Amino acid sequence: MPTESISEFSPPWAQALINDPIWKPIPTNGREVLAPPSTENALMALTLDRPDGVRAVLSFNRYPPAPSPSSLSLSPPTRFKGLETRMLFSLGTGVNGHSGFCHGGFIGTLIDEACGQAIFPIFGNDTVTAEMTVQYKKMLPTPSVVLCRAWVETEPEGRKVWVKAAVEDGLGGVYATGRTLFIKMKPKL
Repeated sequence: MPTESISEFSPPWAQALINDPIWKPIPTNGREVLAPPSTENALMALTLDRPDGVRAVLSFNRYPPAPSPSSLSLSPPTRFKGLETRMLFSLGTGVNGHSGFCHGGFIGTLIDEACGQAIFPIFGNDTVTAEMTVQYKKMLPTPSVVLCRAWVETEPEGRKVWVKAAVEDGLGGVYATGRTLFIKMKPKL
């Protein structure tokens, strides 16, 4: 498992997130390699964990406030809608597509990672990405530190849940947005 260094996240906006008590640090599931013979999480935890790749990742959750007794009569309570995850990624030039800029497919990977992290409290690791759309807004320069925000868009319906995400510069600039459908896998018999 990679050892994440807070020193990788030097921009003031990243330090503000790290020190904000509203955002609770959580383990980054995609950086945890399961014991062999499993190869789960190998892409983020092994292949991309390089000084010129994904140098470090930190994850944080903010849980929605509990509904007030007066709001319960207005609408049914929601348990997960509004659950938000924020992930900081320190990226090197090894994730480039064009010189000096991140590969578009890798931006999709960031969105998928953040959305998967966001639904972990709902379904755990037993999910697969069934559908994902990505809208690219501007090129992401490297090396850089980026913020990926992901939030549960809809309450889970059976084994399905929709999640939205954005890859940002931490100062309000958006590199890409996405929407992902996750499906909880059926138990093995």
